[in-house]
Amino acid sequence: MLFSLAAYSQFNLSYIWAVAAVLLPDLLFPKKFRENRKVEIVYDLLHTYPLPCIAMFLSVVTDFRFEHASTAYIFLWFTHIGFDRLIGRGAKYDGVFVDRQLALARQLLGEPPLEGDEQYTKPEPPKTPSKWGD
Repeated sequence: MLFSLAAYSQFNLSYIWAVAAVLLPDLLFPKKFRENRKVEIVYDLLHTYPLPCIAMFLSVVTDFRFEHASTAYIFLWFTHIGFDRLIGRGAKYDGVFVDRQLALARQLLGEPPLEGDEQYTKPEPPKTPSKWGD
């Protein structure tokens, strides 16, 4: 977030746009739209890094001297995503993937599982007795 703000400052544009880009998109997004699953998917896509990365790539390819303000606004997009994640908002993932990865990491590190981890981790295979009587 700080890197993208520093990069935005190199364009000598008003910081009012930076404040607006950080706060206004989520404040103006009506709650009734947030409850629709299709809109939620679009919201999640706009609040993840791949789209601004693609936009930044295209901006660099077409304007490698960074002379156009469109590149500055892409930096503000990065800032918005970073700020949302800083305050605990942003993409509304269903959590299954992240929860599963964290549960598997705890299992690999030998840490005790948290409540609900058992649905995401593989149970230990039962030990079969060997022919030597272990």
